[in-house]
Amino acid sequence: MFFLKNGQTYEKKEIVLIDDSNEKITLTFLNEFANNFKGKINTKITLQNTKINDYKNQRYLTLSQKSIVFYDVDKTTNIKFVEWFNRNNRCLKDSVGNGHNMPGPSGE
Repeated sequence: MFFLKNGQTYEKKEIVLIDDSNEKITLTFLNEFANNFKGKINTKITLQNTKINDYKNQRYLTLSQKSIVFYDVDKTTNIKFVEWFNRNNRCLKDSVGNGHNMPGPSGE
């Protein structure tokens, strides 16, 4: 839990995601995302409608109310995601830090 200057409290969980290339990125869960977090070490997580940001030379992911978190997705969903990522990899690299949102594998 953390507090804001206005006295409001929020639930907060931070996790570090690591891919096969050992790249790391911090994902912060707030409020209902923090309360509903189901992941454990080595859980595969797929995120939809998230934003990648750079701050002080570190990358982090931001969730919004439109974000969806999937845990241990089935093989079919994972294949769709890999295909989408491979098609959009260049666009993703160009958009990091620019605040651009890419449509997810389902087109959303």
